[in-house]
Amino acid sequence: MAKLTGETVASTYSLLLKVKDTTIHATDQQLIEDGDANPSALKLSAAGITSTGALAVDGISTLTGAVTATAGVTGALDGIVGGTTPAAVTGTTIDGVIGSVTPAAITGTTITGTTIGGTVITASTNFAGDITGDLTGTASLVAVADSSAATAFPVVFNDESDALLDDTGAFTYKPSTGTLIATAVTSDLTGNVIGDVKATNGTSTILDSGTDGTDATLAAGVTLADGVTATTQDAGTNDTTVATTAYADAASGTVLQVVYADLDTDTFTSADSAMTQITGLTASITPASADNYILIQVMISYGTQYQGTSAFGLQRDTTQIGSAETADDDRRDALTAGKANIYHGGIVDTELYNGYIQYRDAPASTSAIDYTATVSISASKSFTLNRPYDDADSVGVVHGRSSITLTEIKG
Repeated sequence: MAKLTGETVASTYSLLLKVKDTTIHATDQQLIEDGDANPSALKLSAAGITSTGALAVDGISTLTGAVTATAGVTGALDGIVGGTTPAAVTGTTIDGVIGSVTPAAITGTTITGTTIGGTVITASTNFAGDITGDLTGTASLVAVADSSAATAFPVVFNDESDALLDDTGAFTYKPSTGTLIATAVTSDLTGNVIGDVKATNGTSTILDSGTDGTDATLAAGVTLADGVTATTQDAGTNDTTVATTAYADAASGTVLQVVYADLDTDTFTSADSAMTQITGLTASITPASADNYILIQVMISYGTQYQGTSAFGLQRDTTQIGSAETADDDRRDALTAGKANIYHGGIVDTELYNGYIQYRDAPASTSAIDYTATVSISASKSFTLNRPYDDADSVGVVHGRSSITLTEIKG
């Protein structure tokens, strides 16, 4: 503004600023004009000042009242923001603010390159330092890094009440070995287990733990259920240590299992000269190894019609086994023959005879196998099981029973 010294009012009044009315009102803001009544961007009253245009402030300004920006704040706020804590900061971009700003709520705000209350916010998606208080909403990015550390880190879990917890020492994971450590597991386990295996009471030990690469061993005093056999193994191997049919350490010729079945009914009869299965005289066995043998022993009580001759054999499932290799022409293939019903003093159809079979088979299988006794009777004659051909009601007539025994022998 030019100096007014030596100037007349008539030549300089246009340089003066004045309110539109004659006085400054208490609350009604008056437009500030120059001497020619040209309006400015400022309005003034005793209560405050309003700018209808851009407001530029150089230097430090002290504002003791509230600052309201109805159209928002555009650009950077540089310097110290302090004083009264605002109730909320909504829809605002704060960039490069240093000092202590603790609003009651920050909603929809982007904060970039900012230090607030001693906490450095390095980017809009990254925070360095502690964040105290509740955070709601969805995080768009969580940084996850691979780890091969040889440290047993606590596993973090949720308490279903929006809190994350851990149980240091009791539930941990070591990345370098992939080892998960828990004091108790109540579900089934598949794979290798390193550590003590305890009963459901949590105290009785079933398996004593070994070190890495060393198999666990049965604890002293552990009782195995019937049919379960514990085996030993060479040091350094990781084969099965407890199995129901593991006989790797048994000597050759050792009896491993015995299966027995008997039959006391007398309903089976046959008039077939071909080898026919004796119904009911069957036993099943599952070998522990394909290298083992099965010893089959059969005792047959039977009767035949006068002049009938019987021959006995065996079938493995449906395959005839053990028959004589020299039989040909009209001769019958069999393991053994029964007694011929021939009596020179007369016809004797009330006699009961015994037939016996013994044969060692090498099935080369670990699947279930059925062994069945078979019989062949001479042409036009009849065979009866467990009773004479003539089952007369007499004290001299005897009934019997038949049986089959299977014995697995270590090969």
